[in-house]
Amino acid sequence: TLRNEEKYRLWQRPLDLPCDNLRLSVEHDKPEQVSCNLAPASETQSDALIFESHGTTLPAGHVIRVELGRLPLPWMAYAKWAAFAVLVGLIAVVSVMLVLQKRRAKTQPSDSASAAASPQNRPPTTTAKSRRKSQRNRRRRAA
Repeated sequence: TLRNEEKYRLWQRPLDLPCDNLRLSVEHDKPEQVSCNLAPASETQSDALIFESHGTTLPAGHVIRVELGRLPLPWMAYAKWAAFAVLVGLIAVVSVMLVLQKRRAKTQPSDSASAAASPQNRPPTTTAKSRRKSQRNRRRRAA
């Protein structure tokens, strides 16, 4: 029994010695997706697919290939692409925000012009000092 632990679709193994009779049994959830470079056996089992060499001598080094169809891949196989997509998305969002911010700055009046025009930054019409001075002048006139 040799397990396919790498989760690849293709399992292959070269023969160490010449072989007259080789029988290969494959257990898989979806047997219709399994193929092999050996011929299917005349007898079948309900839980496994059987492949065999029909009376021909297979030379040493002959590679037995079994294609297992689609195997489930762990989510970590896609994690690097997901991280790349998130990075590209963040770069795009920041770029768009910077462009919009520059456009807003161009359409608004400059900071010094808007600061001078705002009512909060205008000098008051009368200051406390000028009020006191005018009160003193009134008292002098009255006296």
